[in-house]
Amino acid sequence: MSEVISNTLARVGASHDLTKPLMMSSREIVTVAESIGAEKEHKKILRDIRVMLLNLHGGEWLKQQLPEKGRSTFLLANNDRLFDELLAGPNLAHALGAEFTFERDVRDRVIEFRLNRELSMTLVTGYDVNLRHACIKRLDELERVIAAKTLAAPAPTPEPAAIEDKTIARVSKAIIVLDLLAGSKSYGLTQEEHRNGVHKLIRSHGLPTDMLPAPTDDTYSDEGSATHLLKSAGRCLPVPRFFKLLEEAGIVYRFARPSTKSKDVLKYSWRFTTEGMRFGYDERVGRSKDYTCLFYVSKFTELLRLISPGYHRLVASGAYVPRWPKSENEKHAAAYRQKMEQATNQSRDVREAAYYQNSTR
Repeated sequence: MSEVISNTLARVGASHDLTKPLMMSSREIVTVAESIGAEKEHKKILRDIRVMLLNLHGGEWLKQQLPEKGRSTFLLANNDRLFDELLAGPNLAHALGAEFTFERDVRDRVIEFRLNRELSMTLVTGYDVNLRHACIKRLDELERVIAAKTLAAPAPTPEPAAIEDKTIARVSKAIIVLDLLAGSKSYGLTQEEHRNGVHKLIRSHGLPTDMLPAPTDDTYSDEGSATHLLKSAGRCLPVPRFFKLLEEAGIVYRFARPSTKSKDVLKYSWRFTTEGMRFGYDERVGRSKDYTCLFYVSKFTELLRLISPGYHRLVASGAYVPRWPKSENEKHAAAYRQKMEQATNQSRDVREAAYYQNSTR
């Protein structure tokens, strides 16, 4: 047995909780690969685990997400997004905690998986024979060390609460803290900041957010659209270029799905990343499967400042020539606001006239 494996065995055997099933982490697989001189990147192992879990638990839902042609390519390219969507549904509820666990970083990205023996064996079946043999040997050695410790250990006391109960308790306490911050003079969270905090908190614990209401602040009749807010600010930046700059800044990502009319055609729409949720939220377009991004008016100026370096870089390269200088922004903004006010007044006059006619009948 190599020194690397021996040291890890001793560490795991000394610290493993005997009341829980043996789990092998994605980083341990990297360690095993390095011990036999094989190259295996951790990000690729994370990808392989997501694809495995999608294939095992996706079922009919996954079939509906994949195009008829190029399914494997589509699955590899969209594995992180599809895994998050599967995690938000009920399909993985029975497996999370019992068969696998995972950790996220502060940016809500999965940084490590832990798999039970069955899933670990399933994963390494598709790997190089030497790496597969080393991983299986590693699992056997871990089990022997833990079995030896189990003989000398006292009978474990059962946990008073299930994993789900503990998770709900942690989330509930954290939401109470958010409620306190919302009313604090020091923090003074806005309603949308508070709601976004709740969304991030629940998602980070692997719980679905479908039952939560979408934030409604600053989103009256298309007021939160990129087109409306850019014109209200007097910016001549086209909406497609605006979203490209947001994508570069990590605020949005390109969401792809198979067309309902043809499985060979992909339909695209923009959606907010976890980082971008503080600037707005996704809204379904009617009964379709597409989304539109709605922005908070109170955060839009901050968002424009965030993409400003990318905008100036674009102008300096000559790839984009603004239709008017920055000094004319306010003039165009005032003209657009006046146009919107006239349209609003006209709409109000029509409603009042209709109300008058109905009341005199």
